[in-house]
Amino acid sequence: MNRHLQRQKTIECLYQHCLLERPLTLILEDYEFEITQDEGRFVLLNCEFIEINKEALVEKINDLLQDWTFERLPYVEQAILLLAVCELERKLDEKPVVIDEAVLLAKEYADDESYKYINAVLDRYE
Repeated sequence: MNRHLQRQKTIECLYQHCLLERPLTLILEDYEFEITQDEGRFVLLNCEFIEINKEALVEKINDLLQDWTFERLPYVEQAILLLAVCELERKLDEKPVVIDEAVLLAKEYADDESYKYINAVLDRYE
């Protein structure tokens, strides 16, 4: 499974987490993928990092949002930004790659114009 599909699976878990306010560990238990495989490890490690560091990640995202707050964003955009900032913090890929992937995910899952907003927010990340 390629990295884009792994990100999709992660976004699905994060979306459920944001929407249902359910712990990611419980969502991962119910999710149907093999954690011992590479795809599962990517999802698991990112979800664990986000669950442990969510407060700091949300604070970082709020700093990037300017005249908006994380809590006011649609859940799918929250999920995309959480994953992107997680990847940037963990230095899993170069910034342009992470932004491109986040934009692709926004085009797939979010409103028609959301990808522009996601791009602008992540572009401010340092």
